[in-house]
Amino acid sequence: AVQIGTPYDDRLLPDIEGAVIGHWDDQVYLQLKNGDTQSVNAADIRNVALLNPDRWWALA
Repeated sequence: AVQIGTPYDDRLLPDIEGAVIGHWDDQVYLQLKNGDTQSVNAADIRNVALLNPDRWWALA
């Protein structure tokens, strides 16, 4: 899970759960649980937590 450190209405955005599939030019690319991809600016990442791989694949 990736926590973005950019506040929205004085609150942090929800964590983004996905697998890191690459990085390029200060962007980190994630594959989300639904199969979509999302890019995140590396400078905006506040925290990263590992997901249980059994749980990850069980929810796909």
